Amino acid sequence: MKILHINAINDVKSTGRICKELAAVHHEYGHETRVAHSTGPVTEGSYVIGDAVDVKLHALHASITGRKGYA
Repeated sequence: MKILHINAINDVKSTGRICKELAAVHHEYGHETRVAHSTGPVTEGSYVIGDAVDVKLHALHASITGRKGYA
């Protein structure tokens, strides 16, 4: 099975480590796994979504509208 883990950060802090560990466990069971993230280190099997400007635009949108994850 192909599994894509999506998280804001890769490989660091709590959710980044959890996402990395989930991908490793799924890989051990024979699944093809990838992690899509916007910040954090780029590792083997990870995809970066957006860039630093994108992160700042999302933060600006969230501060103006109060809605996170909609920009």
